Amino acid sequence: MKKLTFALFAAVVTATALNAADCFASKQQQYMFERAIAPAKENAQITECLLKQLKSDNFEDFDRVAASLRKSNNTAPALPLIMQIFKESKNPQAAFSAAAFLISAPYELAQYEKPLLNIISSTAPDYKKTLAVIVLSSMGALDARYAPFLTPAIDGKDIVLQAYAAGAYTIIAPHAQGQYLDKIIMLYGFDKAFAQAAFAASGLKDKVLHSALKTALKNPEETMRISAIEWIGDIGDKKLLQAVLNTNFDAKDAQTLAAAAQAMTRNLSLMRGELKKAFKKPPQSSQATVAVIAYSLIGSQGNEDIEGFLKSSNINEMSNALRVVTAAAGILAGDAAYYPNPQLEEYQIKRLIPHVARIDNTAKNAQLKTYADAAVKELYKLLNKPQ
Repeated sequence: MKKLTFALFAAVVTATALNAADCFASKQQQYMFERAIAPAKENAQITECLLKQLKSDNFEDFDRVAASLRKSNNTAPALPLIMQIFKESKNPQAAFSAAAFLISAPYELAQYEKPLLNIISSTAPDYKKTLAVIVLSSMGALDARYAPFLTPAIDGKDIVLQAYAAGAYTIIAPHAQGQYLDKIIMLYGFDKAFAQAAFAASGLKDKVLHSALKTALKNPEETMRISAIEWIGDIGDKKLLQAVLNTNFDAKDAQTLAAAAQAMTRNLSLMRGELKKAFKKPPQSSQATVAVIAYSLIGSQGNEDIEGFLKSSNINEMSNALRVVTAAAGILAGDAAYYPNPQLEEYQIKRLIPHVARIDNTAKNAQLKTYADAAVKELYKLLNKPQ
């Protein structure tokens, strides 16, 4: 959701070209690499840097770098090294990260089909054989005869491996149909393209998926809820989005609430009216919280609505609008930039100060006074932020 200015992009690309030996001089440069469409020369240069990092024995770094490479526009040079790491590494996490990378490039893997098949028939550990089957299934290179290699993983304790194995099983054994649909929904949170391929292979109708996604919203497993919300947000169906907004999530379920808000902002044209209605809900409700987070994320795009709520006579509307002001002011007062144009956002939120001050000075309702005090506190920090 975060967008960066062209000027920042230009500065980072220039800095990257000058600091190739160091790969990234800052996290900001890595951020730009992962999200920007860099010129081919700089992109290849950064990829070469990342490949050097992959040779490290620090598997935490491996996971991070592999993730960056999957987001790049220049993955082909990485494949030989990734395949080598997959075949030779004795670390299960490194092998899994390498397999996940390979799955993300199925159309470039034809040359590795035979080596992957050799792993399945070798004395390699069972987990590596399972991963090889999963990778080959993403290429469409296997059939149901290889399904037994996946069953132990599907029944295992690792939810990520469960999800990938279930997706692979559905691809190579389509007769399974909806047997593992819940795990395919889980898979969407880890690998959208692979999950979509698995669902397509199942032959199920969209209405079956939609029903399963609604059910998953109430799943006790947080990862499942978030994956379902992300899929719904990408589908962009108003009825499904309404189901997300209407679900009573736990107030402490921060990750799920944030995912729901992001799904709303990605479909703002569809859901703006519903979000505005949610401001009438008590602040403790998940509907109000999702609406508050969503409006905090869109910033000044929603300021006209927030100003209207601050002028309202409805206690809940005023309270929830104050929560948005508190969140937005807190973001702007902090060190990390979120909004693409912080100066504009600061200007717009400062225009709301008279309304906040009026509520803080006149509020007789305890709830309203509490939220007004919190907004005033964050606005004070913003006004006194060092320039």
